[in-house]
Amino acid sequence: MNGAFKDEDFPVEIKDCKYGKCAVASRELPENTAVGFFKGPVVKEKDVPEEEIRNVLIIDKGLFCIPKTNARYFNHSCNPNCVLDYDCVIRTLRSVKSGEELTYSYNMVFYEELEDGGPEDVEFEEWDPRWNFKCMCGSPNCQGMVDKWIMEDGKPYKRNQYKK
Repeated sequence: MNGAFKDEDFPVEIKDCKYGKCAVASRELPENTAVGFFKGPVVKEKDVPEEEIRNVLIIDKGLFCIPKTNARYFNHSCNPNCVLDYDCVIRTLRSVKSGEELTYSYNMVFYEELEDGGPEDVEFEEWDPRWNFKCMCGSPNCQGMVDKWIMEDGKPYKRNQYKK
């Protein structure tokens, strides 16, 4: 996956923050700037080490990428400034200031993905309770507990409900 990219290709620094490590913009960034990527071993769910379960990216039904790149330091936000695209590249959703933390939503499903065949086509995984965590993003629309897939408007995601 994304063999051509290296962490140093992106305008990102990894810093300490109140909840561990985080990725921050090393300069001002326009919308749609690539800031990170997922690359690492792809393993079956049963082979994911317990200490990595919250860092993995679902690739397909039962297959997970254990990131060995700076993508592992992009934290969740209920009001993210980045998005993860189909190529496993993290991109800015809007302009980002230098020094601003770069975040994406770990549990958001976009209506556009459903129109493109998204989760139903790739057999979206059921939410695993081991992924649950208390959100600390502090945004006005913070969901408090990240414990399920949600739609971009905050409504719960329900399998097969959005099929055409």
